[in-house]
Order: sequence, then C-alpha cells, then structure tokens
Amino acid sequence: MINQSAPTPDGPDSSVRWTSRVTVDRGSGIAYTPGQIVVPTTQLASAEATLGELGLTVTDTQRALGFTVTDTRNTLGFGVLSVAVTANMVAVAGALRAQGIAAQPNHVFFANSGFRASPAYASPAYASPAYASPAYASPAYASPAYASPAYASGGALSAVEADYYRRTGRRPSTARPIASDVAPKRHGRRAGTATCKIVVLDTGLPALERHRPGPLPKGDHVETPDQDSSGMLDPAAGHGLFIGGIIEQIAPGCDLAVHHVLSTFGDGNELTIAAALGALAGTGVDVVVLAFSGYVMDEAAVLSGAITKLQVEGTIIVAAAGNDATDRPTWPAVLPGVIGVAALAPYGPAAFTNYGPWVRACAPGVDLVSSFYKEFNGRAGVDASGTDIDKFDGLALWSGTSFAAPVVAAGLARLIQMGFSRAQAVDRLIDDPNLFRLPGLGTVVNLA
Repeated sequence: MINQSAPTPDGPDSSVRWTSRVTVDRGSGIAYTPGQIVVPTTQLASAEATLGELGLTVTDTQRALGFTVTDTRNTLGFGVLSVAVTANMVAVAGALRAQGIAAQPNHVFFANSGFRASPAYASPAYASPAYASPAYASPAYASPAYASPAYASGGALSAVEADYYRRTGRRPSTARPIASDVAPKRHGRRAGTATCKIVVLDTGLPALERHRPGPLPKGDHVETPDQDSSGMLDPAAGHGLFIGGIIEQIAPGCDLAVHHVLSTFGDGNELTIAAALGALAGTGVDVVVLAFSGYVMDEAAVLSGAITKLQVEGTIIVAAAGNDATDRPTWPAVLPGVIGVAALAPYGPAAFTNYGPWVRACAPGVDLVSSFYKEFNGRAGVDASGTDIDKFDGLALWSGTSFAAPVVAAGLARLIQMGFSRAQAVDRLIDDPNLFRLPGLGTVVNLA
C-alpha cells in the first residue's frame, strides 16, 4: 500500500491552483504534477493492474499523448494514468519500477530567475557547499568586488518564505525596473545574410501594445502579469519577453519565436514541454532555448526522447543549468549534447549558479537589462532608497541562469547568421579546446 497524504491547501493564491499543478517530494527534491504517472503505452495495462494492487484507483487513462519520442534505442509512445488520491508520485513510480514497469512522474521544471529557483531548494536547509567547487578556489574571489550591490540580486528566501513558496508558488519577482531611457546595448546590424531560426520555450509574451517599441519576437500565448490578482507581479511574468530581448540585443534579425510552456509562476510539466518540442520536429529550427530546470527520477524519458529527436535533425539545444547553487545535475541541461549554461557575475561565478562537469558553458547572468512589461505598477511600493520596485516601463534588470542561456544561444545564432553550420557554430563558440574555461562552469561566453 502506498502512503497517501492529504491535499495541501492552496492558501491565499488558490485562484492559480498551484497545488493542482505542483507537488514537491522533499526527500528527493523532485517536483511533479499531482496524481499523474507516465508509462510506455505497451505497459499501461500492467501499470493499471499494479496500481490497483497498491490500493490506488485509476480515474483516467490517456493511452496516447499525441506524440512519440525517439531515443537512441527505439521509438516510444507514452500514456498517462491519473489516480484519485494525492499519493507521492515518486513513491508510486518506484513501486511500479520494482515490478518492471518503466514508470515516472510527470516531472515539473522551473524557470531560473532569482536565487533558489526550485521550491525543493528554497529552504536554507539546502545550503549547498557550492563554494568548495574548484571554480571558486581562485584568489579573485576574495576581492572586495563581492561587496557590490550586484550580489544582492535575487537573495535567498527565508524559511517562512520558502515554505510559502512551496505551498503556493508565490514568491517575489526578482525583476527590478530600470529607467526607460537606459536602452540595452545592441550589437548593431545582424551578423550576416544567413537566416537563423530560434525558438524559446517559456512563459509566452505579454500583449504587444504593452511592450516597449522595438523589434518583437513572435509568440503563441498572451501572458498575464498578475494571474492571481494579488496586485503583485507573478514571479516569472515577463520571463519569455526578457529572454527574447536578450537574443535580439546580441543577434538582431533572427527569426525568433517565444512559445508557451511555463506559467507566470515559472512551472511547467514534462508532458507539456515534450509536446512543444515534438511540434518543432521537421520545422528547421536552428536553436532551442530552455531556460528552466528540474530534478528527476533517474531520467526524464519523455523529455529526453523529445530533445534527442530534435538533436538528430541537427537542432542545437541550450538549457539553463539552474539557480540552486548546487552541483546536482539538472534536466534538461545534463542531457547528452545539450549545452547547459551557468551564470557569471561581473567578477566570477554568480552566487546562485549551479555548476559541475555537466555544465558546458557560462555567460553573464547577473543584472542583465532587457525588454519587459510596459506600464505595470504593482502594490509592492517604494523601498528604502525611494525606488518603486515594481513599477515598470518597458525595461528591467534581472538575474539568473535563465538569462545566461540566451546569451549563449544568441552567440551561436550570430555565427549561423554569418554562414557557419550549426555544428561549426557549436565548435567555434563552445567546444574549441583553445577557448577559456572555468572549472565546473565550462567555456566562458562573454557577449552580454
């Protein structure tokens, strides 16, 4: 019998139904969609029978998800079993695996903006020995530069705030307004005559009339900045727009689109993301940016297969390494062939960045300036310096590996615009052995 726990109330933010989308297994740090187990279609019947033996009632069975994924071994179709109780899906998947069924939860991933992006790592109890990494061994890190206000960006949540975040998804946005006349630097005209197609899978875009004048990416979803009507900016609202603005600054003239897979609270589940990746197959996309991360059971088979299918076509996948200051591998950044990107601050690694041998590149990710909501004014009000911290007029200052990843993607796009192949672009920007690297952080790509 699987241990069943009572539902956690949504709290003040019940209008966004966070607990219907996200549960965090505190023991493993894995987040998942409540009540959903994913198994190969060939094992659905066996899984349903086994769940019954475990005392769990299957309320719905989706025998086909509308797409299949291809890994290096075979082509797999997946189905979803929904159960009626709030059992721990990590434990349920483990019980099914013990019976030879390749089960997994529907993993949830999170946008990497601000410190401690994953609610599993929001608690100070998860304080990581990040600075024992060889990347931090240099005398440069004793510099008084680290007293800079830049390092105050996106501070860690208190224990009370962390618990509230896990229960409701609500945490303060770490985006900060910046004067509308301070335009971000652009690299001028496009780098060449070739076309580069970039797709960002993220929160979508706000209504275009609320965006500052200038080049706009294409989008398939109109984002609402305050979904739960709290009077405050949702923690990941504007995330996709900000990323699109970074790419446009560095590689103007790209064929750029921002598609919706994450909520404005920053969460997105594996099946939704994999379906969006599957829809890109055969479209000729050059670079896909995945500015989110998460922790999974052994592997995320559906996500991994969808990414592999695009990689077989030659598409470059760039993913954020995560903001939890840990060397624990995150998905999708750790997957073979994916370019996982860590964040740099002005004088070294960003305090929040994940790191490890699985990280292939690092780029500026602290206090970047990019496009944001125009004429948004929340109720957070004025800070001690007299600045209204959530009154925006088209630009924002933001930090995270979410924003280092598009710097790398845009660098690759510039090379593709110049006529290099995708493989040549990756070799020149990331893999050339003569490039400068930091231990645990990969190749330095300093373009922002």
